[in-house]
Amino acid sequence: MKISISFLFLFLELFSSAHAETFTFDKNLEDWGSWGTGLGSHDANIGHNKKGSVWLSSDWGEAQTVHYNWNKLSPGFYKVTVYVRAQDVQPHSEGSSFWHFFDSGKGTENVFLSLHGNYEWRKVEYTLKVQKKDLSLWFRLRSPGQVWIDDLTIEPVSTPSPEIIISNAVPLKFIPKIEASKNVSQTGITILDFDKARPPNPFRVTEDSNSKKMGQFTSHKYYNLDPDQFLSGNWSKYDRMELDVFNGNKYFVEFYLTLGDNLSTNYWSQLNHKTHLAPGWNHLNFSLTQFLGERGSHRFLRGLNLSKLSKVFLVTDPNEKFPASSNYFVDNIKLSSNPLPVVPKGVMAFDFTSQKDAENSGFIKVTSQHLYNSDRGYGFISPTFWRVEDSQWAAHSLRYTIGVLKSRFKVKLPNGKYQMQLIIDRLGYWDPSFWKDRTVYINDRPVFKESRPYAKDYLRDWLQFEKIVPTDTDNPYDLYLKKIFKPLDLSFTVSNGEVEFSFEGDATGISLNRMIIWNTNSQQQAKIFLSDIEKRAKLEFDWMTRPVIAKASGAAANTAIATLIEPSLILNPSATYASNRKNIELQGGLNENPYQIIQLRSGKAINWIVSELKNKERVIFPKNNLETFDIVPQYVSPDLNHETYMLAGKYLVKSSQSKLDLISGSSKFICLQVKNGTDTKAGLYSGKITFTSDSKSSSFDIQIRVLPYQLPTVDFPVGFFGPDPISFSYFNDPGLEKIRKDFRHEALQILGQSGFTTFSGLPEVKLLTNEEPWVLDTTAADQAMTSANRAGFSKTYYSYGGKFPQQLFDGSLIPHGVAEKDFFKKVSPLLSQYLNRSNMPVIVHTFSDEAGGYSDKVTEDLALAKKIKDAFPYLRLGGFGSKSDKATKELRSFFDHGFYSNVSKDQMNDMGQSSKWGSYNASPGNLDDPRYSFGPGLYFARLNGLSHYLEWHASSINNLPYYDLDGRESDVTMFMPRSDGKLLVTLRYVMAVEGLHAYRKLKLLEQAISNKTGPAEARKTAESWLMSYKTGTWSLPENILRPVGTFSFTDFQKQLDKNLLSLYE
Repeated sequence: MKISISFLFLFLELFSSAHAETFTFDKNLEDWGSWGTGLGSHDANIGHNKKGSVWLSSDWGEAQTVHYNWNKLSPGFYKVTVYVRAQDVQPHSEGSSFWHFFDSGKGTENVFLSLHGNYEWRKVEYTLKVQKKDLSLWFRLRSPGQVWIDDLTIEPVSTPSPEIIISNAVPLKFIPKIEASKNVSQTGITILDFDKARPPNPFRVTEDSNSKKMGQFTSHKYYNLDPDQFLSGNWSKYDRMELDVFNGNKYFVEFYLTLGDNLSTNYWSQLNHKTHLAPGWNHLNFSLTQFLGERGSHRFLRGLNLSKLSKVFLVTDPNEKFPASSNYFVDNIKLSSNPLPVVPKGVMAFDFTSQKDAENSGFIKVTSQHLYNSDRGYGFISPTFWRVEDSQWAAHSLRYTIGVLKSRFKVKLPNGKYQMQLIIDRLGYWDPSFWKDRTVYINDRPVFKESRPYAKDYLRDWLQFEKIVPTDTDNPYDLYLKKIFKPLDLSFTVSNGEVEFSFEGDATGISLNRMIIWNTNSQQQAKIFLSDIEKRAKLEFDWMTRPVIAKASGAAANTAIATLIEPSLILNPSATYASNRKNIELQGGLNENPYQIIQLRSGKAINWIVSELKNKERVIFPKNNLETFDIVPQYVSPDLNHETYMLAGKYLVKSSQSKLDLISGSSKFICLQVKNGTDTKAGLYSGKITFTSDSKSSSFDIQIRVLPYQLPTVDFPVGFFGPDPISFSYFNDPGLEKIRKDFRHEALQILGQSGFTTFSGLPEVKLLTNEEPWVLDTTAADQAMTSANRAGFSKTYYSYGGKFPQQLFDGSLIPHGVAEKDFFKKVSPLLSQYLNRSNMPVIVHTFSDEAGGYSDKVTEDLALAKKIKDAFPYLRLGGFGSKSDKATKELRSFFDHGFYSNVSKDQMNDMGQSSKWGSYNASPGNLDDPRYSFGPGLYFARLNGLSHYLEWHASSINNLPYYDLDGRESDVTMFMPRSDGKLLVTLRYVMAVEGLHAYRKLKLLEQAISNKTGPAEARKTAESWLMSYKTGTWSLPENILRPVGTFSFTDFQKQLDKNLLSLYE
């Protein structure tokens, strides 16, 4: 008998697809996929028949799914059997909590929607019909709780069962689990000291002048430490790594430390630390236990396996922002163990946290999963949660919060008298708290109530740090975080073996953070414990955010009470700066604002007086045209993730009197600025300024030279992201929107007066859909653009960072029941009519944000671009990215206004002068001097085709103003809002304006030469000097808007002013 090969394969396929298949999950997930915002993995310790199962876990607001797909089943009926177990699974407000569903070819069908509660293993059995060959099964957890799935079998059957059988629930026996700190002392070990015997390492050993040995290394190179040479690669006894690193250069430079374990395969599966090295010695202290990835961004929610380290390496300046240097040294590499304070007897300490909080706090961890039961002895009752949040930039025991709208929380306690501390506030991340009312009850008795119904109340809290001026001896934790996390001190009596707390508030009002309860008999132990955890919180903050000293570049022996110094973004009160000139010489045109920075040093008050300033005709310079500003220091973070901070001059406050009080060992800075108007009489005005403190004095001659020219306007869009000093908030009071509008318009007025011509970030519009026809209410956007137009802007505005027109495309305005396609058909004519009004400014929807970079959204943005162009063909589009990114080439073809970062000279030449192109963020950081980017760099780029430029950022306040070390990123701002409704400009803004004025003066010089203004010999000299800026001699080859290292803006400004003087005097 012969059997064909094809028949044999068909028989084998049918046989293989028709037999039963069982997943025991004894060892792993067996090719089931897991994804979501919660947690999902293999649990090796819990199983139905044998240990091993699928585990899903979710906090409030999370969902986690496990899925499997068959694609070679035979059509027919199949019986599915599976066992499930649940702990603390809560009902979901939208119906489904623990949800099991399948698709056998007819669309998704539910087995169960909400199998919530606490129960031991329950058998689930049902039949389904596979239509063709494909079958997909899903288990999804959408509410707080944990579930286990095990022993799933699928087998063919001839007869279907119409019923879904779920066995009765057997209550899950709860075993309380309380993590407690062990009473151990701090320990540490030095693994590399160059003065002692040392394991093999990659560093070159050298000595300092005191014969102290250290390891030398070079920037741009990677230095690998073999973990096997240090404790055999097992660092499991330690939680931190410390080392001393010397930066022998004059600039701050990036430093990276990376560690990997046996499972590390890429960047996100290793632990990456980044910080900035200040000039001189830096003591660095890094966590070994935080999640993999980088601070604030994780793709794998696990820590290092410290018993199986595979790599440790460090590198300085890997992005090669500075020339390679061997002026770096390392020493004293240590590992340390830092135990937590032990919760004493008689004290209960609760940490309201996230299930993803993997570190042991020593407290009882409470998550949104923890409902009250008698065995546990504590937990929520009937909670209505708002959000589980991770603010990231607080001490570990304070960073996570559980937001509730209404809930009770019960605790079993012996009868007696108790005291407690309760923290109900969050630090925030992107958004400050916007609550209006909140109340705390103990045993139904209100013990705390707070309301802030109006916008002024919200602003009072938002600007709570407005008047704080830190000094060298302060710590940010003491000044800011202790105020944010100020606990409620409460007391109560227990007479029935339990206490019940109740909470009511609107969103962000009750953010449960930490609760510590103690019997009054344990008052002394509690007092010591509270002191210890406060010290620990401050220590953890210091670990996370390291202070660096902005050292001066000379003049350490300078004892003068007043010194004329260079502008800088790192003016530190404890440093002494070298004098840059002997006298004050300020030159400018009729609409220019030259200035001089002055450092004042004295242990006492300093007074100053300015004499009359007169020209040769004895005409007196208007006193109101010479203003003095105090430069107020703040904590400034040079890096986005707040790894480091320094004290530096931040913003300007107009001096109310000619006097400042100083403390010994510190200094203050003032800015003397000329405000020339178009009616200021040209000429040279001379006088003197004298500073006195007790018997000491310092005097400087002042020369103010006003030249008879006005700076030309900037004829293309140049400006900043974000014109809103007060960011959008969900605080519900119409008064806040008016305050936001007033601040916005003042910011636009200041920008326009300084010569800037555009901004990015249009306010929201309203779409009225209650009646036909629909109406687009653009009042807020119109008011912003009208204000900008009046201030002299270029009438081209960008959408990034704002609401309009993005809100038309993100689904937020689509009425319920209306399909997107139909929505676009109705809205498109409204938008077209609006954009085509007479004298309407150009609006560019900059919708794509570095799709080929950090956002990784090339496919999504390309699809969006096509969708918008199809439904709104008249709308101008733009985006941000890189010209060198090949993956975004098609996407960039949709850009009417493309913004490109790090434009090189080669890229500029390829684009040519005939091609319109834009750039952005050449000086985006807190320490990036913006003067070249807005001045000579902008001039060179404009000559070569640059048609638009945006810089980061007018008002990037991530959370609370006047405190830079919170929120997602560091605060890069041009304005600081005040409670009196006024705006203060920052020193960074003053320098940006100086740069833009330099651009305008270069254009003026170019025009003067073309118009043959001034003596021929002077024009010839000026033209020769100008040529180096026309050809980009001073621009970096890899970024034309950044200067080469040898460029000096002060020298450039002197030469520019000298040439203008020779033509206009």
